[in-house]
Amino acid sequence: MEDKLTITLNIAGKHIPLTISREQEEMYRKAGILINEKLAVYANIYPNRDNETILQMALIDIAVHYSAAKDRNDAEPYEQLLKNMTSEIEDALRN
Repeated sequence: MEDKLTITLNIAGKHIPLTISREQEEMYRKAGILINEKLAVYANIYPNRDNETILQMALIDIAVHYSAAKDRNDAEPYEQLLKNMTSEIEDALRN
């Protein structure tokens, strides 16, 4: 059975209780810090914007960075290329 843990993240001054696995605690806490940092950045850049707009801007920023990082780390095309090359080398060695 997976070891569960209840934590509370403070996001934009709001306490959000979460039940997570113990292995994920550090990741969730880092995510909370990242979210609050992004919120602070946008609140400083756009002091006259409402909180909902600031949240949306931070969400978009985080999503774009996540998507870019995921694309950079996508090894699937290279894995397929390596499989094809390995197959060709094996075929050449058999002949």
